[in-house]
Amino acid sequence: MSRRPINPFFPLLVVVSVVFVVTACAFGVMALRAISPAATGGHHPLLAFLDRHGVLLLMVEVAVLAAMAILAMSTDRYWTERAGRHRRK
Repeated sequence: MSRRPINPFFPLLVVVSVVFVVTACAFGVMALRAISPAATGGHHPLLAFLDRHGVLLLMVEVAVLAAMAILAMSTDRYWTERAGRHRRK
């Protein structure tokens, strides 16, 4: 049984996607805590970091996510053909 070749950009795309989702959720929590009158207590260091750099971080993550998606899609044929050449040898 032959296995489908692994495009190395797909695992990277998954990792970048997970990081983006975690950052976006944390940014959402920070925004909800900012508008909630019942939000009391100390600030978590992640939320303090996102308060200062959150928008820039999300923009960079979206750019990296787009780049990984484009690389994964545009190189998929290359990795498939490369695996086919190795199987024929």
